Amino acid sequence: MKNMYIFGHKTQREFWSIIICLLMASHSASLASGESWRSSLYPENWQPGHMDSQGRFLHDFSYAGYHRGEVSIPDIDENIINVAQKPYYADPSGKKDSTRAIQAALDHAARTGGGVVFMPAGTYRVSIDEGKNSVLDIRGSKTILRGGGADKTFLFLDGYKMRGKTIIDIRSTEMKAWPEKAPRSASNAKRGMIVSPMAQDIHLPAKVLPVEDASLFNVGDGVLARIDLTQRFIDEHGMAGEWLPEEAGFRIVAFIRTIMAVDKENNTLTMDIPTRYPMLMADNARVEKLRGRLVSEVGLEDFSIGMRQHPGPGLGELDHLNAGTVGYDASNSCAILVENAENCWIRRVNSYRPSVNNDNIHTLSNGIRLRRCRLITIEDCQWRFPQYRGGSGDGYPYYMMGQDCLIQNCLAEAGRHNYSFGTAQCSGNVVFGCLAKDGLLASDFHMWLSPANLVDGTTCDGDYFEAKFRPWGKWGGNPMHGITTTQSVFWNLKGERYGEPVFVFHEYGERKRPQVLVQSEQYGAGYIIGTRGSACKVDAGENEFVEGAGKGDSLAPRSLYLDQRKRRLGR
Repeated sequence: MKNMYIFGHKTQREFWSIIICLLMASHSASLASGESWRSSLYPENWQPGHMDSQGRFLHDFSYAGYHRGEVSIPDIDENIINVAQKPYYADPSGKKDSTRAIQAALDHAARTGGGVVFMPAGTYRVSIDEGKNSVLDIRGSKTILRGGGADKTFLFLDGYKMRGKTIIDIRSTEMKAWPEKAPRSASNAKRGMIVSPMAQDIHLPAKVLPVEDASLFNVGDGVLARIDLTQRFIDEHGMAGEWLPEEAGFRIVAFIRTIMAVDKENNTLTMDIPTRYPMLMADNARVEKLRGRLVSEVGLEDFSIGMRQHPGPGLGELDHLNAGTVGYDASNSCAILVENAENCWIRRVNSYRPSVNNDNIHTLSNGIRLRRCRLITIEDCQWRFPQYRGGSGDGYPYYMMGQDCLIQNCLAEAGRHNYSFGTAQCSGNVVFGCLAKDGLLASDFHMWLSPANLVDGTTCDGDYFEAKFRPWGKWGGNPMHGITTTQSVFWNLKGERYGEPVFVFHEYGERKRPQVLVQSEQYGAGYIIGTRGSACKVDAGENEFVEGAGKGDSLAPRSLYLDQRKRRLGR
């Protein structure tokens, strides 16, 4: 098959190397001219916890990504399983279906302690079996799916009835569901739970957590530091009548952490990453040991994914409710889903347009979705041109619902929301050095609080970022999106151009698009520090901290994420 609209491995690296070199050269010239400036919240002697007289501060975002940025993603060159060879015989010509062959190789790697499942150059046709929710499953740690290059190896989904389904599903099968409410202490053991309430309130980011009984835990335990969605919490956040304590789900503020030290005498637990939001005893603040193990050291690298274009009608906002339409068959599908995982990576994995598609369609709906996972790195990826961009969470190239994950040097084009953050468990994530191009709607903070995330050094070309209250989402019994974020930072964003001021929004006709780079009105406070480029205007609420709009070219440091990481790691 002829495959179009992709960048190769080498081309991608050359492209981003040129962009980064130009940015650094421009920044160095500004510094040399003596025109640089620093944020008042980030002085040269900044340390975590630094705060101004009004209580405003920047979180330490340096923990984002694979192993907290402390080690590089490995280049594995052993235990290579070639799917095109005996006994798997996957077909790189695309004539025969290769689903079972690739799955068998992935299963073998998972059973034998890991390995690299290698797909040589070619096109591999895959399909989904009836009754399954995914095409390919990766359930074992240390399992890597690798191609011969994003411009050489192609996974082609030959089908379009993918409602709620995924092509590559990475997740642990050992994890049990999180309880939505605080269990009674007497029932903990019976339910197989190890839980200790907090011994005092935590108001600011903290790695050392005081608990009632530290002896229940050991160094290396995976835990959940969390609160409940209580009525008190709902009332405080102004969401009474919209959010409910029952069926709290993704509206629970919770942090997946690893215990680094246990002090039994003083009843404290030291975590690997600070908390990102207040944890109050009035909301049943506690630490729970994870019931099961997260999958880890899983990698996807060096291939592209494309999906057969749906031939039917129905691209409207609400067509996800109408059986037989594109919207219905594509809704809530995605190319890659990562869940209950940590320390994994996706690099040099792109979308592409299969040659059978009449239009420039790469995917049916969503690209990469991260959910209830942490420390995932996505880098050097390019996701474009979803077919359905309707009103049920569809057409998002990158959707972050994880924690302390890193998306860097990536491109998103023509999504509904090119980059989107959502749920109360989405915190500490970093989008760095990326490009957002021609989104239908803004790259956004989408729903349910999502505290303390960073967008750093990212360029908008016909796109913008939005972080404000959203009175949407109330269909099918769902709660209002409401408050979308707090304490999130936009650092040194660049605007190449604004999107068209008037656009057609599905069946609703013409809508106005804000002519801004950032539109932010966060709960409590948000931060916009340094913007640049020819489209750099800011629209901010009265509680927002805005500094250096239009002056980002001379902001020091150029990247908050890189500078904080260097301070913490010394390199």
